Amino acid sequence: MPEETVQFSRIAGPVTVEITSGFSTAGPYILACRRDALGAHLVEFGSTPKFIDDDIADIHLVPVAPEALDQQLVVILGKYRPAFGHTQVKVTYRFQQAAQTIHTTEIAETLDAGEAFRRYTHSYRFQEVVA
Repeated sequence: MPEETVQFSRIAGPVTVEITSGFSTAGPYILACRRDALGAHLVEFGSTPKFIDDDIADIHLVPVAPEALDQQLVVILGKYRPAFGHTQVKVTYRFQQAAQTIHTTEIAETLDAGEAFRRYTHSYRFQEVVA
């Protein structure tokens, strides 16, 4: 599970995550967080179920105050498939704060013949930017 670092500011306000699919990608995803990597379980956030398929960003508020973000691990679990007649999966995860993009992860892969879908797990730690 790749773990990435998101640089943020405690004073810039809440953080959101946008999830966008390419026009030929569809599938469900789960957003979750936990207090630390050793936490007993993940706590899901956002509406359920979540599903991408339309090249329009789904926007979710990370439900943690900016003062506590550096103590959280945010996890995105996805199970994506290409649309009929396509072989590529393309998804973008974009974290934003104060109308600025603070971190982007892009998934762009071609599935093997006979592979119907692929699972993805991405973890994000938050680190305060010191001015």
